[in-house]
Amino acid sequence: MKALLLSVALGAMVFASPVFAADAAKGSLDGKTFAVVVKTADGAKDDTLSFKDGKVECALSKTAGYPAAAYTTKVAGAVTTVTAELKNDKGDSRKIAGTVTGDKISGTIDATEGGKTSKMTFGSKPAAAAAKPAAPAPAPKPAAPVTK
Repeated sequence: MKALLLSVALGAMVFASPVFAADAAKGSLDGKTFAVVVKTADGAKDDTLSFKDGKVECALSKTAGYPAAAYTTKVAGAVTTVTAELKNDKGDSRKIAGTVTGDKISGTIDATEGGKTSKMTFGSKPAAAAAKPAAPAPAPKPAAPVTK
């Protein structure tokens, strides 16, 4: 009887483990926001990718009518891959595929809009250049000689 219970318990853990591992990856980027540069055919544009409640929101896409969409992740060591598909009410889509390492993200966006397709790339914005140190204060002027 004890052997049977132990077998059932171990079997349940083995079969449930992949489910729990997959659930752990869901929303693994929640609470993170990345300032990115998106390279399009029209040039580079500043953008923001925000992850919250299992969804990703792209600021530029939001202004173009694409609401936040569910995202999925796969974690392998220190690297997280993320995918999502944003859709607007016209049937257009933007498929995001990215890689997160530490506080950096990069990837591609495959857009289908009005029957036309385009590919964009994105990456974390470079850190702001370190502030230059302030110039040293000017040396004090020598005191004037005292005369009597």
